[in-house]
Amino acid sequence: LMTEPLCILFMTISPPAAQKLVILSGPMLSRALLGALLLISCFVRGLSSGVPSSAAAACGGAGASCAARWAQADQDASEGGLSLVALHALAHRHSALHALAHRHMAPAPAAAPGNSTRQDQVAELLAGLTRTQKYAFLRGVGWVGTTGPLPGFFIGDVNIQAANGIPPLNMNDNGNGFRTVDKETVGQVMSWPCALAAAATWSDALVGQWGAAVGQEFRAKGANVLLGPGLNVHRTPFGGRNAEYLPGESPYLGSRLAGPYVRGVQSQGVLAVMKHFVANSQEQDRFDSNSIIDRRTLWEVYYPPFQAAVDAGVASAMCSYNKVNGVYACEHEQILVKDLREKMKFDGWVMSDWFASRSFSAAQGLDQEMPGLGGKPDTQGSFFHDRNLDTLSETKLDEMVAPMLRKMLAFGLFDKPVCLPPFHCDREKEVKTITPELQQLSLELATASVLLLKNEQKVLPWSHTIKRIAVLGSACNQSRNLDSSVNDGLLGDYYVIGGSGRVLGARPVSVLEGIRAKCQELGCEVVFSDADGDVAGAAALA
Repeated sequence: LMTEPLCILFMTISPPAAQKLVILSGPMLSRALLGALLLISCFVRGLSSGVPSSAAAACGGAGASCAARWAQADQDASEGGLSLVALHALAHRHSALHALAHRHMAPAPAAAPGNSTRQDQVAELLAGLTRTQKYAFLRGVGWVGTTGPLPGFFIGDVNIQAANGIPPLNMNDNGNGFRTVDKETVGQVMSWPCALAAAATWSDALVGQWGAAVGQEFRAKGANVLLGPGLNVHRTPFGGRNAEYLPGESPYLGSRLAGPYVRGVQSQGVLAVMKHFVANSQEQDRFDSNSIIDRRTLWEVYYPPFQAAVDAGVASAMCSYNKVNGVYACEHEQILVKDLREKMKFDGWVMSDWFASRSFSAAQGLDQEMPGLGGKPDTQGSFFHDRNLDTLSETKLDEMVAPMLRKMLAFGLFDKPVCLPPFHCDREKEVKTITPELQQLSLELATASVLLLKNEQKVLPWSHTIKRIAVLGSACNQSRNLDSSVNDGLLGDYYVIGGSGRVLGARPVSVLEGIRAKCQELGCEVVFSDADGDVAGAAALA
């Protein structure tokens, strides 16, 4: 939402426009801010003839549309007695003048406090924050409605004002790499084998290397929070996110692989988020499904991979959409407080899945609502607004914010500052992270994930004695329309998983293309049929 008032400000700033901005921005904006806007209007009046490129990009170049979206979002927020995050930013340390003056400047690196112990450092940081600045850690920004983040934002963003020099938390999805949400990112980042393929390597060493490599990519692209690993144990073959989940069907395998992955990611100064806690076993009716599980089964089947991630120092846990024994996971005190914190000894923070919160459940163990106030207050996913947060004691607020600061200090986020969305991440947006080394690791993962169940007469591996190969079935030569795939942000295909973990490759290689390329080396012939179900024809061709 930070983009919206800035767009209006850049396009039409003048004393009358400033008055209009105050009216648009809702009842919480103080009269004092009007004076500040009138003063800065003199400073930026020269910009009124056109929208700067960064603001234009953030609003898609459509001033009227931008203003309309802002007005609607503000109306939604005003019904709850709120000021939107942009006005929150204007009203506090990072004023509009500050934003204008630094619009084309990289943010200054933030240094960690110099006290002797981490506990003292966290206490010092908390003491320097106002209540409203603490609120900025407890809810995301950058969304209007549920359709996706505004241009310039990551999938999730927290503390974009960088209060008191504390770095923002820039979050991106991960299922098989750095999620590609637009066409520009396709071909910039690795499209890795999915998590389930990595699990099929049965190699904690390879999975640890993979975690470090993906963390390296996230850091290069400006993100310092990776929304993964997915650690739900498969309970049905129809689970829509099974491909994202590292354990497969085995709690033991999941517990072996979770730790190396988390340590690998966090070794790069990127915080890992274990998800979806807990018993998120299906996508159908995912907002209302009820996982009925007895206590022993929870601890012996569902919890072990999460416990392993906790033991590895995972920074955050994401609570899931579903109910567990009749209670929504994000307001379930038994699993979030008594099990996760008290018994598992989890010392990070709990965030909601996107729009998963159903009530103001800070007392039940939820620390952070994501992606933020995307809808009207006190509707699904929009409960951590000022009116509710104002009911919390200062001690409770500190208990919720402290784990974020502690993990940021522990894994070097103060020493490796990231860009500030929405206007300061242009350089990171253009970074290409694909390297020969990462491509080689991807090949190792994919190769090791293939399990050969039967090899009669030792047909494999192929040798120069092979003269003719029949490739049968339409799946072996599938094409992809990149524009269609990008436009449908959750669409999967034969080459990548669907959903929020999807990473589109620029040009996937089909099975047929790969075999033909190999046969050019071996001197063999390739014949192909895309007639699915034609057994007689396939046998004749072979």
